[in-house]
Amino acid sequence: MGLMRCVGNVCDETEFQTKALFNLAVQKSNVLKLGKSRLETKSAFVTYTNEFFEGATNAFKIQFFTQPIMEEARAKLLRSDNEEISRGGRLLCSF
Repeated sequence: MGLMRCVGNVCDETEFQTKALFNLAVQKSNVLKLGKSRLETKSAFVTYTNEFFEGATNAFKIQFFTQPIMEEARAKLLRSDNEEISRGGRLLCSF
C-alpha cells in the first residue's frame, strides 16, 4: 500500500504505490538533532489546506510515513489526527 487515488469515497490502492528514502545531515541547529539521520517511508498522504501562513494562502501538505496507510488511518488523517501513524516517523512538506 502507499499513495492512492481517491475519487469521492472510492480509493484505489493499486493505482499508485510510493516509497521514499530521506537522508538528513544536520551540522548546526538549535531545533534538530545533530548528525545524520535516515527515514525510509512506505506511504504518503496529500491534502490541500490553508493551515499554513495563518490561513493567508492554500498549500499542498504532503506527509510521508514509515508505515502503510490503512482505511482507519486515512480517516484520522482527514481529521488532522496523525499522532498514532506518526509514531514510527513522519516527514512533512508543504508547497
